[in-house]
Amino acid sequence: MKRIVLFIAAAVVALPLIAQQQQQTTTAKEEPKPAEQPKKVVPPPPAPAVDSPLVAAAKKTKKSSGKKVIVITNDTLAKEGSSNAHITTTNSQAPVYVPVNSEAPSEEQIRAKERAQKAHDERVAEQQKKAAEKMDKKMHAAAAQRDDAGPYEDDPAATEKMLEELAKQKQEQQQQNQKPPM
Repeated sequence: MKRIVLFIAAAVVALPLIAQQQQQTTTAKEEPKPAEQPKKVVPPPPAPAVDSPLVAAAKKTKKSSGKKVIVITNDTLAKEGSSNAHITTTNSQAPVYVPVNSEAPSEEQIRAKERAQKAHDERVAEQQKKAAEKMDKKMHAAAAQRDDAGPYEDDPAATEKMLEELAKQKQEQQQQNQKPPM
């Protein structure tokens, strides 16, 4: 069954091609070829300069401020005619010599800088520790206040919300402390 379908499909595709080929051979036999005359080769007209997307967008926008807007393109640079209105490039670059910095830090300066950095790090760690202790005290005080008030004295949802906010603040503070200085 598959062979029959394949054979029919091949015949359907091949018949138009065979008919076209026979038609071309009969027309080629009937028509005598006229003598070819030399054709003039005309170069195509130069293609218009294609603007970049930014220049095209700038040309499309119309500002009603009344001021003349200058869009810098190759055409406007050519019209200006000034000698500074072009960009130059080069194929080679002369080497750039940078003077050597003779004022390298001494070992004493390096040690002093390390000591200052260590003292700074200790101060920051101490401040972070104090802030964490303060936040813990707030949380414990809020929890103790709820326990002291009893189950019917205070709104448990408000207390729970306050405790969650304090926990979020503590977590944000810890994340800020873990970020390296920029």
